[in-house]
Amino acid sequence: MILILISWLYMLFISVGMGSLLFAIAKPKNLVFLILSGLFFQLLLIHFWGLFFATSTVFYAFNSGFSASLILVYRKEIRILFKQSFKDFQNWRTFTKLIFGLIGIAALMQSSVSPYLPDNESYYIQSIRWVNEYGLVKGLANIHPFFGQMSGWHLLQSSFNFGFWVDFLNDLNGFLLVVVAFFGFDRLNHFSKERNLPDLFIGFIFITSIFLFRFLDAPSPDLQVYLIFPLMVWIFINEFEKPSKEYIFLLFIFGLLLVLSKISSFPVLMLPIVLLFKSREFKKAFPIVFMLCITALTAFCSKNYIITGYLLYPSNWLGELVNPDWKMPGQLQQLYYDYTQFHAFNSPETELEDFKNWSPLTKFQKWVFSPKLHGFFNQLILALLITFPLWIRKNKAFFWIYLTGFCQFMILYFTSPQYRFFFHIILVLGLIVVSLQIQQFRLRKLKSMLLFSIILVFVPLTFNINFKAFTNNKFMRTTTKTFKISYLLKPHKNSQYEYKYKEITEGNFKYNSPVNTHLWLTGDGQLPAVNQLMVNFFKEEIQLRPQLRSERIKDGFISLKTEE
Repeated sequence: MILILISWLYMLFISVGMGSLLFAIAKPKNLVFLILSGLFFQLLLIHFWGLFFATSTVFYAFNSGFSASLILVYRKEIRILFKQSFKDFQNWRTFTKLIFGLIGIAALMQSSVSPYLPDNESYYIQSIRWVNEYGLVKGLANIHPFFGQMSGWHLLQSSFNFGFWVDFLNDLNGFLLVVVAFFGFDRLNHFSKERNLPDLFIGFIFITSIFLFRFLDAPSPDLQVYLIFPLMVWIFINEFEKPSKEYIFLLFIFGLLLVLSKISSFPVLMLPIVLLFKSREFKKAFPIVFMLCITALTAFCSKNYIITGYLLYPSNWLGELVNPDWKMPGQLQQLYYDYTQFHAFNSPETELEDFKNWSPLTKFQKWVFSPKLHGFFNQLILALLITFPLWIRKNKAFFWIYLTGFCQFMILYFTSPQYRFFFHIILVLGLIVVSLQIQQFRLRKLKSMLLFSIILVFVPLTFNINFKAFTNNKFMRTTTKTFKISYLLKPHKNSQYEYKYKEITEGNFKYNSPVNTHLWLTGDGQLPAVNQLMVNFFKEEIQLRPQLRSERIKDGFISLKTEE
């Protein structure tokens, strides 16, 4: 916990420094907005740095020096924001301080335990490690298709984990949760005085803490969508009638941060676009917005081009414009796409061959009636999309929020309708409805609801809880790992398992393969780490195998036919 707290202070230092770039175009009125903007500018820096270099000691030295310089230049403005935040905190009610303290302690504890998500073992750890040791590598998706979806969030994590030194600091999600919690509870404190609906909505996000905390001990890009999108909605509702260019910039920055981290969330950009066109300051705001979007698009396309050979991966759109030798073969891309889409229906792997012949009705039935937690959230999103229009007539801003959610759902339904991809829509629409129903509740009742939900997150940290009743995912560990006293200083390493590896030679490609694991898992092995079962699977299914482009790993990888 102590080492994680120190790493969070470093994240705060860097994000405040990089966030100071915002002062050149706007005057943020909140420290949290400055910090989140700093994460965006840091993410852009990592994208372009990674094209040429690794996030090694040289990067950390440069980044620290650059951030310190920005803090020095904008020290007066930064000092004002810190003083205001401290003053706000002093004015919080005792209860608000209590639940924020509990969230902070629980986040530190959860960040310290063994990671829970299976994706962490398949590509999170390895994605971050590649960036730490080599930067962005050409054709990396050829050795494991999951690398093709390397998230900007993983690039961002590589700039904070001191990967050249330790293997237990992939804890960016915990930092983000605490930062957003500060904003949410500050607004909740305001709600106790002013009864403003958006303040209740943003503060009540943490009534879902027991779910959010499942994404805390690994750098899942899903969590930042769950936390930042509601913040965008809060800004959108408050600014809808008379949008200012400062908040328009913030909405675009937050939206682009989400898109660079998880491309499937791109419909969230509808919200800042709506405010931009409603604003009387359109002509003043548009040039800066345009530059932000072009810069983010360039960063996104550059990363995709290097890793996969496609500009807009996972889309094949404009795929024929560029054809580098390391381009991910269409057969590999299609096989991966079919598998991930099938995975969303929670059916046995024996049905994979029949999946392509399923009718739209069969797919819908299997999706709606998926077992356990999957089916519950699938039914919940449908219920919200059907009933939420009842509230649209009361608030025009709700119409655009609903339309954003509806577009997001439709895109995901026809690609990969996994509930965790649209949970932010469930969260926002659901909490707006709940807030409308409970805004007249006595404050004591609201406090009790929130306190109970936060106390619940300590249960899995104290007792081994079996989640088998909630999921059929055989890759997901069913039992939680409790917090240990030894984690007070040094947290658990970034992987939940102790892997054994063997060195495999495939043509000119030598790699480390974990023993006795599922074919997608790679773990925390020395680079390059690939599962032999997966390599053999692709050789058998599509007659492709990964190879080095040259004698150096840094020069990247290609896929060749097995007979070549």
